[in-house]
Amino acid sequence: MNNKERLIWFLAAILGGFLYNTQSNKLNDFEMMETQYRLNSSIKSDQILDLMHEVSNARDGYYQQGFEDGKSHAMISAVKGEHLYDYSDGYHAALSQFDMNQKLGNKDDEIHKLFMDALDQISDLEDGYNDLLDSVGSVKDGD
Repeated sequence: MNNKERLIWFLAAILGGFLYNTQSNKLNDFEMMETQYRLNSSIKSDQILDLMHEVSNARDGYYQQGFEDGKSHAMISAVKGEHLYDYSDGYHAALSQFDMNQKLGNKDDEIHKLFMDALDQISDLEDGYNDLLDSVGSVKDGD
């Protein structure tokens, strides 16, 4: 009986070791997934900020282009001895500016769609992370 008890205790200790090792590996996997989630969220946030910065730079570029076009028109008018503000030139400049704003508006729609997609992905990641936390909580409660 003494040998049977020792054998049972030895097997129970080995089984307990395997269970501990399995739970430890699961916990390490969950911690790695949490780290990946945080890194992905950080990267997504940086990408959104970069996209917003690019939109701002694009708008500044259109303004700068319009300013340079106006400056060129003023120089050409001065060299030719024409009036600086001619109705037809102003009309064409306004149409050109409207065309640029329309192009920028299309880009705004694309950027808005990209931004909304990024927010949806972040929401999905948060849902997955919450599910992960729930499963870790249930594993800890089971111990």
